[in-house]
Amino acid sequence: MTVQLKIPTHTLALLGVLAERVIKTKANSRREKVVLSIAQQLADKLLAKAYKAMRVSDFNKNKPQSVSLKLYEADVLEYLLKTEIDATADTFIINAFTRLSNDINQKLA
Repeated sequence: MTVQLKIPTHTLALLGVLAERVIKTKANSRREKVVLSIAQQLADKLLAKAYKAMRVSDFNKNKPQSVSLKLYEADVLEYLLKTEIDATADTFIINAFTRLSNDINQKLA
């Protein structure tokens, strides 16, 4: 099963930054290693989508990008977003990630 998300380009760019941080993360426990492995696969997918969206002409930059995720990828993305929301003080990032997290939550329910 998959989850289809329409992500605004600016949120996708923020996800690209988050994905780069995830790739550099180290895990200690077995559970952390499993989540990190899924998160790194997800990060590769999101980075590719973010780079592709940024190369598009200015005409399409306001158009939301469609992203298809497997259920476990969507669940890990929601977890990462909630972790980032708790860790940041920037209201723009909080609002963008909260909207996306809520959208994922509705589609997973």
